[in-house]
Amino acid sequence: MSAPRPFSEGLLLLLLLLLLLFTLTLALDVQMNALYAELPFADDDGGVWKQGWPLTNPRDWTASEPLEVFVVMHSHTDPGWIKTFAAYYHDQVQGILDSTLEACSADARNHFIYAEMSFFSTWWRAASPEQLRAMRTALDRGQFEIVAGGWVMNDEATVHYAAAINQYLTGHEWLWKHVGYKPRSGWAIDPFGHSPTMTYLYAKMQFEHTLIQRVHYAVKKQLARHQQLEFDWRQQWESDADNTDFFTHLMPFYSYDIPHTCGPDPSVCSLFDFSTLGARTPWGGKVVALTDANIGQMAAKYVDQVQKKATLYKTHNRVLVLLGDDFKYTTSRATTDQTVNHNKLHDYINSNPEFHTHIRFATLSQYFDSVREIREDREEAQPASGPYFPVLKGDFFTYADVRQDYWSGFFTSRPFWKLKGRDLEALLRAAEISYAWVTSDLTAEEFAQKDLTRHFPHLLKAREVSGLFQHHDAMTGTSKTHVMDDYGTMLHESLQSANRVLEASVAVLVARDLQAIPTVRVSEAELAAQEIRAGVVFDIAARQEIVFVLFNPASQRRVEVVSIVVNSGQVEMSSSSGEPIPMQLAPFLVGLIPTEGVHRLYFQVTLPALSIARYHLSLALTPLPSTVLPRRIFAVNSAPVHYLGCSSVAEAPAGGVKFSSSHVTARFDPASGLLQAVEHKKMNSPTGMLKLDLVERFQTYANKESGVYLFMPEGTPRVATAATQAYLAMDGPLVSTMVTAIEGYGHRVVNLYHTRSSTLEVVHHTNLHSAFEEFTWVLASSIVSHHELFTDLQGLQMKRSVMRSDRPLGFNFYPVTSQAFIQDLISRFTVHTDHPLAVASLHNGELELLLDRRLLRDDNKGVGQGITDNLPFEQRFLLSFEETPVAAEMNQGARFPSQLSLALNRRHNQPVQILSVESPDFNSDTLFEYRSLLRPLSSVTDQRQLDVVALKVRDPEEHPRELILILFRSLYDLVNPKKVSRQSDRSPPPDEIVQLDIDREFAVWYDVAESQEHSLTLLHPRSPRNASPYLLDPMDLLTLTLTLTPRRPEWTPLDPPLEGTLSEPDRPLFTSILPLPTPPSLPTPSPPTPSTAIPKVAHPVQPKSGLTSTLTTTTTTTAPATTPTYRRPTRPSFPAEDSTPPRHFLHSHHFPLMALATGSTVVALYFLLRYGRGSRFMLYFALLFLSASAVQIAIMFL
Repeated sequence: MSAPRPFSEGLLLLLLLLLLLFTLTLALDVQMNALYAELPFADDDGGVWKQGWPLTNPRDWTASEPLEVFVVMHSHTDPGWIKTFAAYYHDQVQGILDSTLEACSADARNHFIYAEMSFFSTWWRAASPEQLRAMRTALDRGQFEIVAGGWVMNDEATVHYAAAINQYLTGHEWLWKHVGYKPRSGWAIDPFGHSPTMTYLYAKMQFEHTLIQRVHYAVKKQLARHQQLEFDWRQQWESDADNTDFFTHLMPFYSYDIPHTCGPDPSVCSLFDFSTLGARTPWGGKVVALTDANIGQMAAKYVDQVQKKATLYKTHNRVLVLLGDDFKYTTSRATTDQTVNHNKLHDYINSNPEFHTHIRFATLSQYFDSVREIREDREEAQPASGPYFPVLKGDFFTYADVRQDYWSGFFTSRPFWKLKGRDLEALLRAAEISYAWVTSDLTAEEFAQKDLTRHFPHLLKAREVSGLFQHHDAMTGTSKTHVMDDYGTMLHESLQSANRVLEASVAVLVARDLQAIPTVRVSEAELAAQEIRAGVVFDIAARQEIVFVLFNPASQRRVEVVSIVVNSGQVEMSSSSGEPIPMQLAPFLVGLIPTEGVHRLYFQVTLPALSIARYHLSLALTPLPSTVLPRRIFAVNSAPVHYLGCSSVAEAPAGGVKFSSSHVTARFDPASGLLQAVEHKKMNSPTGMLKLDLVERFQTYANKESGVYLFMPEGTPRVATAATQAYLAMDGPLVSTMVTAIEGYGHRVVNLYHTRSSTLEVVHHTNLHSAFEEFTWVLASSIVSHHELFTDLQGLQMKRSVMRSDRPLGFNFYPVTSQAFIQDLISRFTVHTDHPLAVASLHNGELELLLDRRLLRDDNKGVGQGITDNLPFEQRFLLSFEETPVAAEMNQGARFPSQLSLALNRRHNQPVQILSVESPDFNSDTLFEYRSLLRPLSSVTDQRQLDVVALKVRDPEEHPRELILILFRSLYDLVNPKKVSRQSDRSPPPDEIVQLDIDREFAVWYDVAESQEHSLTLLHPRSPRNASPYLLDPMDLLTLTLTLTPRRPEWTPLDPPLEGTLSEPDRPLFTSILPLPTPPSLPTPSPPTPSTAIPKVAHPVQPKSGLTSTLTTTTTTTAPATTPTYRRPTRPSFPAEDSTPPRHFLHSHHFPLMALATGSTVVALYFLLRYGRGSRFMLYFALLFLSASAVQIAIMFL
């Protein structure tokens, strides 16, 4: 046979190399988007394993290499579901913890795991000293393991990532303070679908692994066929790097209960629940105790099941078997029966080598430790094979457990309570930040004299209640009615407590004289537990003047319009310096009907990041100009309106009502008052506008099969709006408003603010009180989206999904906690929400939002009722319109919000808090305006995009005057890469590491006496003390503990307006008349080393007037060092004090270029060495590849 021609051989080699490089670049085994797009989701009968296939036992284990079986006892305790939290504890949970502790104390072979700190802390407070000693002993021995350790096991569809962090922080702080314990394992067996956001948070907590359960049964089957039930879960923004990989175990069968955990046949596994001796199983068997007569047969059955289960996992000779269920082991008798019989079974199996199986009770971490040993051994033995376990990207929504029952209804169920929970999160955040300021702003003597420590227990209780409501049967709205009411009572009490803390803290912060602290009140009426967002009417007619203190709890500067309700139309608003503030009066509406003598006052505010500002409302001495009143009012099919000399017109213009600002125009249908079209400003064009058809409609679905969990509508939707409807339109100088009646369902308000923002605010006043329907809002646009939908995962990242017309409707609805968008090559349209709900894109260019559900029937998922307790509520949305963004350099196939979207999300989740000064005859000129940061951590044009996730005080008993600061750095899609911040010298590209000099961020008001980086929930130090500047990668979380000492300048003015800020007005609003004090130069601290430590330096603290103090705060500082800047390692570890690893210039997005550069070089050298001498063509070919390699390397360095 003749030799192949060189060119053919070279071409073949080239193709093979490129294929190899492509494979290495992707380096991904499971992509959930692709899996959900292609999987047939068939309902084939798998035999005894109904959702799988008939498993055979290979029996290929040996006596020298037996199958290791880890049996993990657990009890899943919901902090509210069918019973209230208190009833569950007294009826069941106390007995569970008592009996399992007794079992661990009685026999060292027994082990148990437990998760929910809300229950565990209640038990701990009531336990006897003997029980506490026994529990500590069991924990120390490793018999009893705390898994996850959150206050609850939070939901992963409806819970925002910030709330998830806070509830874990609450649990872990309690656990470390009282028990001295640090969890290692995640544990999420009951959330209804799983999000990669949680594994990202687990990694930041320095967990090592996790277990999940509720995944679509067809997905489980697919992964099991390929032994991919254990995997490294990678975040979507990572390309081929393993920086975010987190080891995850997915259970293969239907449930986490005993019949579905030992193997594929539940009729066999159910016989081994010895806590129910004498009971009949659902499969017809009877549970009997083990005896000498039956143990041989029973052992053979059990071994067959666990060996079959082991074949589904790649390790093959390690298998995990859970032994528990909801509220299992409530009595000592049940626990003893279980442990005694299982120990007898284990002893029998272990003593008979022919089983080739070794079995024992264990904890979850003991199983994972064993798997890790196998992984390390096999990767070390075969390094060329790469990672032992597969890599998975994506999420596990939407979940179905059987028969195409899609659990997408709970994304929206009980929206009133979802809103109430989010309101507590927002108010608690504001109270936490203001109280943290007070803690740092006062000396210890001042703090004690004002008895401000009395507020901390109220904060702590509100933290616990907010954490409790993140439970996967609370925020989801999936508990019984009386349980939801019980949650509501706790939420209501915590809202009131947070209000009081906020009021007391702000009063101290704005007072120049601590002997004359004003009384301030939150501008919300005292609400009942089943009321939400009711504003108070300010009696300006009687008081003549009211001072308002506005608190911005966000980490960005804000210029936006806020509103209050007053009882006089003869008013004016001014800043603290006396400058008039742009304002507008409008009638206060109840539906479409104005309330006589009551007015809504809109005014524009400028608030620096994390600041307090003062505004003055007074009676006007001269007639109001027409520029503060509505210009036109249209009352179509509605009662006429006469307001301060302006009368309504009964008919709309022929083309419909049109509202316009400098950045957006909205057009409404003349007959129905519903949206018809939107035009939004084009970037870098003074007059260019992009037109977008945007037709809204409301519709309802019949729901014969839907329930609290399931969304299973019947038939096609019915349009809920008529062709002709009543509406009221008011076009004003500051805000234009369209109020449209949706008969039988409430009304909808659209506000267009005349600011520099391409957004519309939509407020739905929904009252689904009679018909049993599912009520949706559809926004049909002219965007050619190809059925692509982008929804957020717990507010931290975005996911992409594509509508599948061959699946049930519920399959195509996805959870949203903050935003969803669609886009084409021209425009992106985003809906921002202030609460979680379900969203779909069932047709090209459409977004459909499930607003509320009223359900008669139960869906047989355990709660035993429908939803008939609907309450009227108000939900807010922001609609933003942008050019389609240019993907950021690091955007390897993932999508991110734009900078504007990130800012709007903060506006929703961190609203401005409005407080009024209620002290009579108080001299408002003696009030401070207060700011905590030197400059915003984020703005629309700031490429750092840092968000303050939390700023709160630590336990004052354990850590006096110490604060917790958690920051998150977002990635974003670039809408206009040419537009840069005015602070561009401090705004690095979005894919580069940010250095955060924490000393300079607080430089105006504070010195940072001490700082240290920790794991996310403070259990593990991650840096030496005072290692600023701290480094943040994109999509990075940074947790710091801080001790601040105040500088106390006499007066600190607010920032002047900056260009390019969110919602910046078209005209100047407010410029401080006082000079900004220049902060002293701050040295950049270096990591401490033994040779550079210098003595402590005192920082004098000047007390506020009214109190005298000679208190001196001391801090430890260090001399400058020549070592590189400290950078924490990518993977969790505790570096030594003198550890200073160097910075690396390479990031994860460089790895594909590295692979291509290496491949190009290899191919070039091959052709050069083999064919270069005899072929000019091959020589040129080799040089081409060498040039390509050089270009790729240059790109990496540049």
